[in-house]
Amino acid sequence: MPLTKQRKEVYKLLRQIFRKAYELDYIKKDISEFVELGKIATKSRNALNLDEQRKLWEALGDDMFSRRVRFYMLTGARPSEIATVRKDELRPGWLKINGTKTANAKRWVKISDKLYNMLLGESPEFFTFNGKLFRQRLQRFCASLQIESSIDVYTLRHTFATNLYLLRIPEKDRQQYMGHTVGSKITNSVYTTFTPDTKPQDIINIFGDWLPEFLTPRFAKF
Repeated sequence: MPLTKQRKEVYKLLRQIFRKAYELDYIKKDISEFVELGKIATKSRNALNLDEQRKLWEALGDDMFSRRVRFYMLTGARPSEIATVRKDELRPGWLKINGTKTANAKRWVKISDKLYNMLLGESPEFFTFNGKLFRQRLQRFCASLQIESSIDVYTLRHTFATNLYLLRIPEKDRQQYMGHTVGSKITNSVYTTFTPDTKPQDIINIFGDWLPEFLTPRFAKF
């Protein structure tokens, strides 16, 4: 029973049933106190590996769904943060995310000219949509590519964080782009999937000029 809320409700109901059964003398001992909720296992998220990233990226078209996937893969935004983006706050090479989850959620993220121009041309509908339907479509799309079917926007966020690490972006910058407190360990310990056989050029080969300038071979010293 994976859903936390549902599991808690069943737990409370079972305790009530056993307690009532004891009161009505259907059972000789009140066993409600022995019913335990137990620990709820949570599924850890990992970044997409190189092959999965390449499959997904190459399968994207020019429809709005594909452009939203590009947005998430290249910004590391949380699911609802796309709605906080304002076109009048865009700057060449920079995207402002007005997140509200933490004090550091409001942040500037380095983006490429290509992503900047894409966002400038988007309609208001691009930024506001049904997140559940988007996730379901993303999962169906990835399943058709033989990619992990439980993928969601947070998977893309983990992938973004991992790619920054593999591209050797300074930790302070990575924390800022992710909206984490500078000095916290969450960027590396939770969001980064270590893959020792992946080189910076492997990431560049997938995304090309969709990556910000300082991540390209002209500026990075690998």
